[in-house]
Amino acid sequence: MAAFEVNKESLGAAAVALSLLPREVNQTAALGSDPVAKNLQGSTVGTPLARAESAATVAKGVLTARFNEFAALLQLSADKFAGTDEDAAQRIAAVADLNSGTTDAWMFGPQPRK
Repeated sequence: MAAFEVNKESLGAAAVALSLLPREVNQTAALGSDPVAKNLQGSTVGTPLARAESAATVAKGVLTARFNEFAALLQLSADKFAGTDEDAAQRIAAVADLNSGTTDAWMFGPQPRK
């Protein structure tokens, strides 16, 4: 694993990189499953396929929100960086992973570990 220095500049650069990801997510092509689902109506795969388009739309929204959240967190960490990465590390550790469904843990600061 490559080591890198955590400092105000590296946190800011990571924030910028993450802030670009929502645009890429939103530029991905639509799934396009609706026409196929209509042709397969009543079949075993038709019903789940009919839900795929809306599920893909929700997934794009969730990814966009999470990438924006992580970018804001990294920018906040860069802005508040004071010569040590301890505070930034605690803020970042408080954020749930991408798949957790929890989007606001970082806003309230690190929570005590149980």
